[in-house]
Amino acid sequence: MITEFEEFWTSEPDGQNERERQRTRRLLAEGWPSPAPEHLCYTCSNARVIVAFQRVGWLVPRKPEPRLPKPPSRASLERRLRQAEAEADQVRGQLAQLDGPESSVTNDSAG
Repeated sequence: MITEFEEFWTSEPDGQNERERQRTRRLLAEGWPSPAPEHLCYTCSNARVIVAFQRVGWLVPRKPEPRLPKPPSRASLERRLRQAEAEADQVRGQLAQLDGPESSVTNDSAG
């Protein structure tokens, strides 16, 4: 094939310009690859399929899960209950002082 092109170029010097001749010589030296080196090969994307992957992690870090507060112990709940009862007794005493002696008489006769 190279000899045929050489004969063509000698018989018709204006058949191809010098740049095209150099390209044709290069393609002939490479065995006339298909597709040509300057063309994109659309088959290659099909030939390289993903067969495995390695997980690298999240792209965006996950938000930490909110931690629930630890439930209070029984002793602390009992202590809070005693404090609340003591406060309630104080408030009842203050109400009794505001109402005066007649409310204590009505409370005694009601019970």
